[in-house]
Amino acid sequence: MCLDLDDLEILITDYFSKLFKSSNISFLDEVIGKVPAMVSEDMNEKLCFPYSAEEVEKTLKQMHPSKAPGLDELNPFFY
Repeated sequence: MCLDLDDLEILITDYFSKLFKSSNISFLDEVIGKVPAMVSEDMNEKLCFPYSAEEVEKTLKQMHPSKAPGLDELNPFFY
């Protein structure tokens, strides 16, 4: 049983890290090589700019709280 908040944080972090970590990435380069580039160098540069907590909060609040925007099925409520 986990009573300490620090222990709970570690338990949750470990669980989701293992859940979303790929166990077999040996063919990753081969697969990525076959995916056509959709992001230009200019777009990528803009995407790599630092973001703020306010931007993240604003974006999450613009999304429906119980609908997942992507294939991972994680909705804004999860975050």
